[in-house]
Amino acid sequence: MKRLKHLIGRAAAVSASAALMLTGLQMPAVSAAEEAKLLMNLVGGGSVIGIGFQLKVPGELSDYTVTLDSQSVTPDSAGIFTSYEYAMNMTKKHTVTVKKGGETVLEKSASVCSYLNELLKDSSYDAYFDVAKAMLHYGASAQYYFGIDTMNPADEGIGDPEVYHSLPLSGFDKKAFAKQFDDIDAPVSYAGMNLSLQEQTKFTLFFKVKNDPAAAQQFLEKCEFHGEAAVVTKNGNESESAKYLEVSTYVNAKDLDKQIKFTSSNGDIAGNAAPTDYMSAAVETGNKQLGGLCQDLYNYCVAAQNAGYATGDVIYKWETLPGYTGRVTTYNYQYEGGNAQLDDYAYDNHLYGAALTDEDYEAYMGAMIEITCSASGITKTIRALVLDSMMIVNNPGRQKGDVDLDPAAFKELTGETEGDFPITWRVVDLKPAKSPYINYAVEKAGQWYIKIQPRNTVYPVKKFEYKDNNGVYHEIPRKQENMYALDDEAMKPFPLNNLTFRLTDIFGETVEDTGVDLGIAAGEEITAFTALEPRTSGVQFSRILDE
Repeated sequence: MKRLKHLIGRAAAVSASAALMLTGLQMPAVSAAEEAKLLMNLVGGGSVIGIGFQLKVPGELSDYTVTLDSQSVTPDSAGIFTSYEYAMNMTKKHTVTVKKGGETVLEKSASVCSYLNELLKDSSYDAYFDVAKAMLHYGASAQYYFGIDTMNPADEGIGDPEVYHSLPLSGFDKKAFAKQFDDIDAPVSYAGMNLSLQEQTKFTLFFKVKNDPAAAQQFLEKCEFHGEAAVVTKNGNESESAKYLEVSTYVNAKDLDKQIKFTSSNGDIAGNAAPTDYMSAAVETGNKQLGGLCQDLYNYCVAAQNAGYATGDVIYKWETLPGYTGRVTTYNYQYEGGNAQLDDYAYDNHLYGAALTDEDYEAYMGAMIEITCSASGITKTIRALVLDSMMIVNNPGRQKGDVDLDPAAFKELTGETEGDFPITWRVVDLKPAKSPYINYAVEKAGQWYIKIQPRNTVYPVKKFEYKDNNGVYHEIPRKQENMYALDDEAMKPFPLNNLTFRLTDIFGETVEDTGVDLGIAAGEEITAFTALEPRTSGVQFSRILDE
């Protein structure tokens, strides 16, 4: 694997386009047996599929001429040259011809599809099997959707997907996002989003020009999208181009569920959207071809993520935790009354709810868990937030490892409305929808006390502290109802604004959150449960061990 990483790293320097397509998951090379050898590898998980070649020949490389699909190419000093392919063209063959003195010494033809099928025959590459199959299923869906070589689907002969990963429910509040433009009388209004899948996976936000096209262009060019200055282009034909503008970014397939931030130059407008927001909406339209394409693309996204940690490229912190077995049932949870007091958060972020037995709940309250079940004959996996507990003493027959799900989650996982089925589950990372930063809810607060809850944390909080006016940290103890409360004579008065918190997750990582404002004026108090607005800046726990 290290050799392959070195190979890919060198290939990325060949051209600017290679740097784009070689972003993502690196797959092993497969070689020919001739004296002149051609190594081939794929780079999946990116916005396109990278195809890397390395030519090994006797003698000097400069004595040979190389063509790729009849076009002359110049390998670098290590014999490396690159190309790329779109999902809908996975069955398209690419031919490399090598000549010396005008005589052909090697000619090889291969497609993304043929490479992946060869890889699937070799058990030494089993860590890549899931992502290889997911790529082929996605390629076939793209063929059907765009009408490319539909009689020769990329996934022919590999069977149906073993697991359908449920697309996350959209957490993008388009009305709230659009209102921010109206509130400041911006020269544009928000008009929608799109995910282009025909070539590269390109995520786009559309804006309608109000009156002045030049002012609209200038306004958007000062905004940031995906951490960079927004690249603004006109949308539509010549007659329509003055009416709409768009900002776009290319997104790696393995990052389709990641939030992409849009901000105006002065911070008056801020919003987070993920390509999966569009994909979920597409599935809900009932268009079978588009919905199927988006579902297979999301399966590819998850498989690419999983292959990253399975092959040692990425190690997620949750990977170090044990997995659990148990049984799943359902109960009448309706986003109220959960012991973890996260009902409103789960509802606002469109998350399924789960209850764990006593010991598991104490360890993982507020955690995101991933549950896998084969009740319907097809293995399905969903994610749910731990919102509630079930005491074994009050639930005869239940034991450690068992899970209760809300009715919608249970139906999605099992295909049934009731029953008792075997499952496996594990803690995974929460993927915040409305803001990437840690946020807070306050039940009551004043100069002499506080009852507060950190929220939107990638992993559960193990320790929560605040810094007093003298710069000394004090722990705020967690109560049974998942609130952190402090009412200590020795620590009065409590600083209510411009606060600094220190949070430690269950893996021992510590982050310091400064400038937290509870929005309490001098002499005022919070006496009712209040979830603070999603933040546009702040901190978050890292997802992976080496982040």
